[in-house]
Amino acid sequence: MKIRYSFLVDNTPLHYYQAELLLHSLTTNAHVSKEDIVVHTTEHVETSFLDFLDRKKITHLSVQPYLDGKYCNKIRQLENHSLYDAYDLVILLDVDTFLLDPLIYDDEVFRAKPVDGENPNFETLKRIYDTAGLPHPDVVFVDWFETGGRTFDNNFNGGLYVIPTKRLGRIESLWKKWAEWLYARPQLFSNPTQFIHVDQVAMGMALIDAQIPYRSLNANDNAPIHENKKLKSLDISQPIKMLHYHRQIDSFGYLDLSQSYEALIPAIKKANHTIASIPSSTFYKNYRFSKHIILPEREKLSDLDERLKKSFTKRRFKLILHGGTPKTGTTSLQFFLHRNREKLINAGFYYPEEYIDTPAPKHQWMVQQLIDANINSFMKRLEKIYDEALKCEGIHTILLSTEGIYNHWWDFKPKSKKFLQMLSEYLPI
Repeated sequence: MKIRYSFLVDNTPLHYYQAELLLHSLTTNAHVSKEDIVVHTTEHVETSFLDFLDRKKITHLSVQPYLDGKYCNKIRQLENHSLYDAYDLVILLDVDTFLLDPLIYDDEVFRAKPVDGENPNFETLKRIYDTAGLPHPDVVFVDWFETGGRTFDNNFNGGLYVIPTKRLGRIESLWKKWAEWLYARPQLFSNPTQFIHVDQVAMGMALIDAQIPYRSLNANDNAPIHENKKLKSLDISQPIKMLHYHRQIDSFGYLDLSQSYEALIPAIKKANHTIASIPSSTFYKNYRFSKHIILPEREKLSDLDERLKKSFTKRRFKLILHGGTPKTGTTSLQFFLHRNREKLINAGFYYPEEYIDTPAPKHQWMVQQLIDANINSFMKRLEKIYDEALKCEGIHTILLSTEGIYNHWWDFKPKSKKFLQMLSEYLPI
């Protein structure tokens, strides 16, 4: 089978570094020829990255943002059919994946791995399919064994799609159709954390709509390393071919194994051995520099006191920052707090639905902003949460939770810790 590999890069230092790692893993571990790789780039990607691809003799193509301008951009990779005419299969990869062995498939069937966790949850998926008038696919358990959540068997993780070229045109048109349909109906999703999976849910809907046959891959072909949870589909007797590491990169540019399921540790170490073999990284230094952002003059901490006073003195709330520690039931607590929000509000506790792309309903946004000392963005989110709490009668405490506070406390800038100290004068922490 002749396979073409494609992934998409946005204009961020993180994506440039991740793309460098992925390309190295494809050519070194998976033995993929450079001629069989195409990199799609969004507008405003820096010339230095395009020059890097040219030096590597990697085909690249610029695409326009699509729908949310972030997660849905990946759909653009299928638009130029001529890129894939000479191939039997197209493999779409997320930029935060790392190959350890060749991906070998011997037939022309759509393949992907069912989602790790129940996000969107099962009731949301059923509501979406019923509203769309689509038949329900078969029901399976999600891959994180201990959560016990259910999903449709075509609700695939978007980190790896194996697409038969002969089905490409049909999949592209219906993937767009259902992505646009979903994007216009955010009310079908229970919360913003679910809505970011528009592209992923739309792919499943396209497969059902077109009656395209599909088969499930197991975790050996797409292993998530960002949660210490047992994977029911992982066959420990077989090699792990690909890791999906999300943002698990440590301070030295290696994959962080501190939160991973123990059966994946040898594979992560193998990946890090490959990363160590890169003669000289082009984008690591810029990536590291991007994580140490200096605040503009207008955001100096000395100027914050007036803003704090203006923003947080209408009512004096207590602020609880729950920081874990890891492996102490933190995720269970976060799901409990999320599911019981209304009861908590009635008891005077406000647990805001201000999440980002994480499996658990936690406030992970705090972590990177404190690492970067991005006080302005932190304040904007906290002001939004504060104003929401003001609208609820009887609230006396705001509760924020993420074990990242514990994990990254020593990564927080002195300015960030000083900011928390100043904040505690208005919202006792």
